[in-house]
Amino acid sequence: MAGRDPNADVGRSDNVPLCPSCFEPNDPGAHACKKCGAPLDLFATTDPLQLTRSAGWAYRQATSGRRTSKLILIAMWLIFGPAFLLLLFLVLPDVETHPLGLTLFLLLLLLNGAILYRVTKSYRRRRNATQEDDWPRTPA
Repeated sequence: MAGRDPNADVGRSDNVPLCPSCFEPNDPGAHACKKCGAPLDLFATTDPLQLTRSAGWAYRQATSGRRTSKLILIAMWLIFGPAFLLLLFLVLPDVETHPLGLTLFLLLLLLNGAILYRVTKSYRRRRNATQEDDWPRTPA
């Protein structure tokens, strides 16, 4: 097909939509990417079930370290920081010896702490990498 025009498919309606995050081809009616789970349309952020998947995708992106910026770091601390502090300082003294209550408390404390730790670690690692790239290098 040496004589085929590369722009011939531009106006056609059967083009396969690409994920804006990973560029994976998806079905035309898909609301989320089949590879990475990124939301593809507005329905993915308004439907309650799809909203849960979209929020999960956003949290995975924040903790993976690929796109951690100062804004994401601050947002994640605003979301999970108060819950972590409330669990640590208000709920901890009142946790009874009931095994289920203590288990649930420890699970929530561990989850919030792990998310905050990973986001902060990812941000610091990315910031240090960009500072090293910007550092003026002297010729050897």
